[in-house]
Amino acid sequence: MKNEILFTELSNISDKVDDRLYEFVSEEKKAYLKNFKYIVDCKLSLYAELLVRQKIMNITGIKNEEIIFSKGSNGKPFLVGYPKINFNISHTRNALAVAFSEEEIGVDIERAATADLQVAKRCFCDAELDYLYKHENINSAFFEIWTKKEAYIKSSGIGLNIPLKSFCVIGDSRYKTFYAGDYIISAFEDSDRLSRTELTPVIPVF
Repeated sequence: MKNEILFTELSNISDKVDDRLYEFVSEEKKAYLKNFKYIVDCKLSLYAELLVRQKIMNITGIKNEEIIFSKGSNGKPFLVGYPKINFNISHTRNALAVAFSEEEIGVDIERAATADLQVAKRCFCDAELDYLYKHENINSAFFEIWTKKEAYIKSSGIGLNIPLKSFCVIGDSRYKTFYAGDYIISAFEDSDRLSRTELTPVIPVF
């Protein structure tokens, strides 16, 4: 399986969810989705899982109803019975990214906006701040660093148990960043496979 990040931007994000799509996920997931207060959050979570399921079926040839997800002790979801199929999901207001690899991988997507320098001072180490302030586009640099940090903590599911300022993403080949329009997408993988990772824009068929 090649390393790949699927990226999609949704134009109808505020429309009602097509109820027929719930039939492709588990009852547990269906209940979870219907607890969302805002349609946008429900749709992004649902669409992300549908992309994961579609990819798994393409890779393995198994049927959708044969796909079983569980969670590790760190809370990170995984595909039962297929240890070499790892995935990670990230979404922002109207776009999402799903990363796939044979190794543990983390991904984060953000829409580039104005850099929050107060956040940078609290969360970035000295080398990252130096990179930020010297960059020709401070906004782009901010979200590059931020998405790399998020990708790292998501790769193992450690969450915010590790302070963001305690590790540095500058000059580290275990990170890769992609730019798709206004979006910045970064991935982390402790493997040389990451250098071969491709970004694939997809048009959702649901």
